[in-house]
Amino acid sequence: MNHLFSGQTLCSDSPQDIFWLDTLYKAANLEPTFSLKPLEGFVGRAEASEILRHLPTTKHHRALSDATALMEACAALISC
Repeated sequence: MNHLFSGQTLCSDSPQDIFWLDTLYKAANLEPTFSLKPLEGFVGRAEASEILRHLPTTKHHRALSDATALMEACAALISC
């Protein structure tokens, strides 16, 4: 992610993403070269609530699919 997003600010739709990104980088003894901000940081709380209200809701936990996609992206990057 550092290589792909260095110097950029990424938007997250989930507050937990910031916590887990920080946890993973600390475990790897790395510092991110990008920042991650919640949607509210870009458009404000009221606007973010309105945007999120219009998104389809899911009832399943998405961490596995997110982690799988990240693992595949990292594996592809490492094999280059």
